[in-house]
This record gives sequence, C-alpha cells and structure tokens, in this order.
Amino acid sequence: SRIRDSITAFAYMSSGSKLSKLLEQQIAEADVAGLVPYSVAQISSRLRVNTPRVGSVTECLRSLGYVAVRYYGMGTLVGTNAPYEDFVSCLKRNAPPSAEPTR
Repeated sequence: SRIRDSITAFAYMSSGSKLSKLLEQQIAEADVAGLVPYSVAQISSRLRVNTPRVGSVTECLRSLGYVAVRYYGMGTLVGTNAPYEDFVSCLKRNAPPSAEPTR
C-alpha cells in the first residue's frame, strides 16, 4: 500500500523502525475488522492462570489457522476469529507456570 511504501522514506530516523512497527500493527487491525476481542489479562484472571505473553497467544491462534491480532493501545487485547474454547486453550498452553511456594 501507499502507506507501507512511504515508511521507507523515514527509515533514517531513530524512530523510523518504531513508526514502521506501529503502522504495520494498525494496518493489520484495519485489514481484519470484525474480529472478536478477548482480554488476555481478564480471562487469565477468571481462569486463575498466570497471564501469558500476548504475542505467544496470537502465535498459537495463528498456528491453528485463525486470524489473530494484538490491538494497538490496548496491550492485552487480542482480536481473533477463533472460538472462545480455542482462545482459552492457547491461553492456558502459553501461561507461565505458577511459582512453587517456598518452605
């Protein structure tokens, strides 16, 4: 797209790569409108599991063939076309283990 092409003109700037990443993320969001938003933090809390990295949850969903994007401005929100059960499965699979109590 025209936006992607114009990003390279600013690659010399120290914030060029950050700007590029931000714009790519927003383009991905716009390309997949209509996805169901799930909050990784809130659902982890309800399930009583440690909160996994949002990136690992989106990667898991994509590996199952679903569309999954992290919403800009809402760091723990994932938009996906996956059913809730598959989202929960990826969330649990990627949750860090609980710390063992010290004695």
